[in-house]
Amino acid sequence: MKPSRSASGPLSLLAAALLLAGGAPLRAQDESPAPGGEADGGGARFAVPVDAPATRALDLTRAESDERIVYDITLEVPGRKIPLTARLPLEAGQTSAALTLSVQEREGRRVSTLSLPDGPDGAPGDVPRLPLGLFAGREVEVRLVRKDAAEPAAYSLEPANGADGDFTLSTNELAFAAGQTEASFTATANPSRLETFELRVARTDDAGDRLRLSFPIVRGPLAAFENNFYVCFVKKIPFGTREVRGPDGAVRTEQVYKGRWHYITNGLRNTLTVALCAVLLGAVLGFLVAIVRSTHDKHGRLRLLNAVCKVYITVIRGTPMTVQLLIAYFIIFSNLNNKVLVAILAFGFNSGAYVAEIIRAGITSIDDGQMEAARSLGLSYGQGMRRIVLPQAIRNILPALGNEFIVMLKDTSIASFIGLDDLARGGSIIRSQTYQAYIPFLAVAAIYLVMVMIFSKLLTRLERHLHRTGR
Repeated sequence: MKPSRSASGPLSLLAAALLLAGGAPLRAQDESPAPGGEADGGGARFAVPVDAPATRALDLTRAESDERIVYDITLEVPGRKIPLTARLPLEAGQTSAALTLSVQEREGRRVSTLSLPDGPDGAPGDVPRLPLGLFAGREVEVRLVRKDAAEPAAYSLEPANGADGDFTLSTNELAFAAGQTEASFTATANPSRLETFELRVARTDDAGDRLRLSFPIVRGPLAAFENNFYVCFVKKIPFGTREVRGPDGAVRTEQVYKGRWHYITNGLRNTLTVALCAVLLGAVLGFLVAIVRSTHDKHGRLRLLNAVCKVYITVIRGTPMTVQLLIAYFIIFSNLNNKVLVAILAFGFNSGAYVAEIIRAGITSIDDGQMEAARSLGLSYGQGMRRIVLPQAIRNILPALGNEFIVMLKDTSIASFIGLDDLARGGSIIRSQTYQAYIPFLAVAAIYLVMVMIFSKLLTRLERHLHRTGR
């Protein structure tokens, strides 16, 4: 089949049910049909482009044959790796048949469907001319076109999906007089969570002449965002099971339904746990390493410990955090079945190397006369460091320490590499389930931004307090 070319883009992909009458139909002549049955999938194979106009019919015609032929029809969807295929059987002596092509959205994912009409085999005599889609809250005109207008006919119209009030039709029945070929009605999609509108069209005097049509509901930007937000965070889905005890004392298992926002809250809890514990571990470890190195630099003591600390700092600062996390999970702590604890240890040891250099820089920034004055007053070296040098050093390095915590808070987003359900992984899970990327990831980014802004504000207040009190 050689389909006609069309310049329409993804908008026409949203045109549901492309089995329309009117316009020049696409036709394919079967030049050499190979006989085959439904079991072996014989017959010709044609690629049907989905960028055809919404008012284009798709008819398959062949020369009259005494054999039964089965055709494989492949729907090629842009961006879809696996084509969608349906089978079209033509009985012996049957010369034509029609297909229904529709594109729907289910929880944000475009799902293309290819099916045969509900009516008898062959192109139906009367089909509606569908619009590109129902715009939510606005009336859209749908036309019914008759090919055979010799006799009067009446058609009943009825929504085939949704609850009462989801859709409004201007009429429930269209009556055609002899010679009348077109009639129209309006359909309105009222506010609801439905993504498609299915309409059942049936001829009242011919039970075999019926169609079930489907086309998408088009929402404005604000309504689409609200609907996608509902799907990503509010809509309840199966979220595990729990055991409950009934009135008779029997224990039964029931399904628990929750909104997907629980992925975000659970991930936020794990992110804060890892970040806070890793920073505390890094501060303690960094402080010890800084004391060892500064003591060696000033007095030449603790040579062995200083060598170990230099190797530790060199290795940690010279390798990527992601690699360190993977080594910790798969090699060093491979027997530890606690991903949160592994992440805390990995991030804590990484943070300790940077904190050690920050604290050492703070200690060396204090004039040596401070320690000499402390020793002259009778304080030991440890007392001078604890009471005189370190308080001044911490005040000087507080902005750098705050920046280290902010960096650590954001670096925890790579914890998903080991399967930890952190904040970033929560957004990724929602994306994989709903095929909506921008809403969950923007929410994750906003949460990170708010946390960083809150901590930066607290850090600024602490700096002002220390500067005002001189402590």
